[in-house]
Amino acid sequence: MSSLFVIGLAITLGIDMELLLVLGIGLFVGLVSLYKGVVSYRRRAMIVDIPRSNINSLAMGLVEIHGTVKGPSVGASLVTPFSKTECVYYSYKIEELRKSGKNSTTWVKIAGDVRETLFTAIDETGEVTVDPSEAEFSLEVHREYKFDSGFFGGMSNFLDRLTNWNPTSGEVIDSMPMEELKLVDSSGFNWYTTGDRRIREYCLELGEKIFLIGTAVSDPARNGEALICKGSNEPMFFIGDRSEKEMLNSLKWKIVMQLGGGTVIIVGCMYMLFR
Repeated sequence: MSSLFVIGLAITLGIDMELLLVLGIGLFVGLVSLYKGVVSYRRRAMIVDIPRSNINSLAMGLVEIHGTVKGPSVGASLVTPFSKTECVYYSYKIEELRKSGKNSTTWVKIAGDVRETLFTAIDETGEVTVDPSEAEFSLEVHREYKFDSGFFGGMSNFLDRLTNWNPTSGEVIDSMPMEELKLVDSSGFNWYTTGDRRIREYCLELGEKIFLIGTAVSDPARNGEALICKGSNEPMFFIGDRSEKEMLNSLKWKIVMQLGGGTVIIVGCMYMLFR
């Protein structure tokens, strides 16, 4: 029935079916952009409304903390697989540059991993344990390694390996796990390689400043001490390495781009449809 409606609409308006399909996709993308803009706006409003909490006087429920990562609350800290940085959370992704159109390219994720552990956050008033499970992390890129494709790129990568130094990023790359190195540098001397590749590594280091919004609960395993985690009724659990002001500014521009971009796309598609 829906396909008959589309065909009938195309005949009524005298529009080519391919153009109608493109306009339909454009309208969908515009609506998704508007929806994301509304979600971002609500998130920004929620962050503005949540008051900053001192750790020594946390109330149970949604809290906002500005502090520093002291270290893991139990066991040893984590170590990032590539830069060997001591941390309480890390993630990385291996991406490949692929064609996304006639004259455009995009980075596509082909591998990655995430590791985390309970850690202690401190501020000037005290300290609290944080369980980062299910948290949304917003971190700056900690390290980036690039590997060029093609014969000359493969030769350059080979020489980099011999000298234990990557001149593109200025980072030592000898510490990478072999199974991941194969994914990144599998092109070697192959003339028919798929594309350039890169690794982006993110981590939350010991001593790093954090901005955190999560739910404070009484932890029975710790004699009722406060624990910050993902709340059962609270949708937001956010951990970032930027200040609240920086994050709010970032969200502001994201809202402008999402709402403005979605509106422009929808208006443009409607104009093309009924002109």
